[in-house]
Amino acid sequence: MARRWVGTVLLLAGCATVAQATRAPVAAVGRLLLSEDEEKRLGDELAAEVRQRERMVDDAAVQEWIAKVQDRIAAAVPEEDRKFPFQTQVVDDPETVNAFALPGGHLFVYSGLILQAENEAEVAAVLAHEVAHVALDHPAQQLAARIGVDTLRAIALGERPGAIAQLASGIAAQGYVAAHSHEQEEEADRYGLFYLAGAGYDPNAMVSFFRKLDRLQGSEPDLVSRFFASHPSTPERIQLLEGTIREQRLRGKATAQVGGFEQIQARLRR
Repeated sequence: MARRWVGTVLLLAGCATVAQATRAPVAAVGRLLLSEDEEKRLGDELAAEVRQRERMVDDAAVQEWIAKVQDRIAAAVPEEDRKFPFQTQVVDDPETVNAFALPGGHLFVYSGLILQAENEAEVAAVLAHEVAHVALDHPAQQLAARIGVDTLRAIALGERPGAIAQLASGIAAQGYVAAHSHEQEEEADRYGLFYLAGAGYDPNAMVSFFRKLDRLQGSEPDLVSRFFASHPSTPERIQLLEGTIREQRLRGKATAQVGGFEQIQARLRR
């Protein structure tokens, strides 16, 4: 299966307290683009296209497990920033280590990422970053930057028949949603880190997953090449992440909250 839908993944900087840090600023640009109803409709239709184009993991236990991990992270997001119910699904592609977010709360994680993770907390770290992108309105902002605000709104309103399929095809081919700015990635890293700690997971799981990706880049570059093509350098992010954990005294010891991680990996290897 071709490696595509390169997404967004992982972590970084800090604020004063968990409560303060997880309060997302008003994303004025994003909310001027689309109403919540428009963004939800756009995301729902794009997500439906993803499910048609990609092979999804056909295992209810895996999908239920990732939803439970997602719910742990989502519960750490301030209520006022949870505009949409989150929906996370697993793409059946063991050769890709990545994840991505669509407008409207839709998250997709590749099976290859779960297989490469050391524990549940590392998967939760990825989801925390993706949840932060949605809370900060990044997916809609990035699509608008690529195709224009008027076009995006027309698609959301259903005024461009067939445009959803074309947009989905463009995302798949060129990674529109993946192309977040450096500032957006750092912002999602920062909020994601506090969501992870707020959910009770060990924040150092973010560091360990980055280190794993760095090793894979040297030993199996094809597995993570597109991830590194769309993200800032790993050493820089590790340094900033470690500094934030230390300076903000983030706590959380759990490597598992839901449990059953090894069983989920075994099911994905079948």
